Parts: sequence; structure tokens; C-alpha cells
Amino acid sequence: TSEMSVTRSNIERRVCEAIRPAFCRKFLLMVLVLFCATARLYADAGIASDHSMSERAAAERALMQGQIDEAVARAQRLAMADPQDGQAYLLLCRSFYAEGHEDEAIGACTRATKALPRSSEAQDWLGKAIGMKAEHAGPISGLGLALKVRAAFESAVSLDPRNGDAMNELGE
Repeated sequence: TSEMSVTRSNIERRVCEAIRPAFCRKFLLMVLVLFCATARLYADAGIASDHSMSERAAAERALMQGQIDEAVARAQRLAMADPQDGQAYLLLCRSFYAEGHEDEAIGACTRATKALPRSSEAQDWLGKAIGMKAEHAGPISGLGLALKVRAAFESAVSLDPRNGDAMNELGE
């Protein structure tokens, strides 16, 4: 029985030595593949996110410095890269508004409000853009636009009662 026990121990040891490395190699390989795939997904998302964040910041800077063409170009690139990027359309809206391009501003603001339905800021800028058009409209079309302006500002205030700009515009 002692011999049998030694033989059995040797067999078990050899089987374990043969099975463990093969199992461990397969398991480690699987873990490594999953880790690499996951890391790649996060890296790709991070790169895209970092790029769009820096592009958005550059567009915002350009707008604040009065470089409207640069702001528009950057915001358009952001919107083309992600058609659901409401912030890009909001940047476009503000840029077009700064240049006095009322129809383009209204179009960009409308897209921003659709992509950001809970954004008081987007509604506020939509009201401003429509208001700019209403200032240059005749009395009949101006009245219809004025009603849209009021609706946009009311929506902005209902979404965020602390939106002082929208409150002021609504009071005018």
C-alpha cells in the first residue's frame, strides 16, 4: 500500500503538473485577451472624448475672442463627428447669433434643443435667435415669431427657474 500510495502520489503530481500549466496558460490567455480588448475600448473612447473636449474648448475660446469663423468651423466638425452632440449645435447657435445670421442660428438652436431637451440654456438661445429674426420681420410675421420667442423663454425658465438670462428676456 505504501508503494501504491507513492505511485498514486507520483501520478497525481504528474497529472496536476501537466493539467495546471495548460489550464493556467489558457486561463491567463483568456484574461489577457479580455483585458486588452476592454482597455482598447476605453482608450478609444477616451481619445475621442479628449479630442472632442479639446475641440469644444478651442471653439468656445474662439467664440469668446471674437474669432467667429474659427468657432463655427470647430463646432461644425464636432457636430459632423457626432450628430447628436447638442453642445456642438449650441456653440454653432451662439456663433451664428454673434454674427447676426438669424436663420442659421435658429437652425442650430433648434437642433440643440432636440438633442438637449432638458437644457434651459438651449431654449434660452433659441428664444434669442428667434427674437433676432423677429426684430427684422414685418408686423404680421413678427407677431408669430414673438410668440415663439416667448414660448422658448418660458420653456427655458420652466426647465431652470434660476436662469436669469431667460427670466430677464421673458420680462422684456
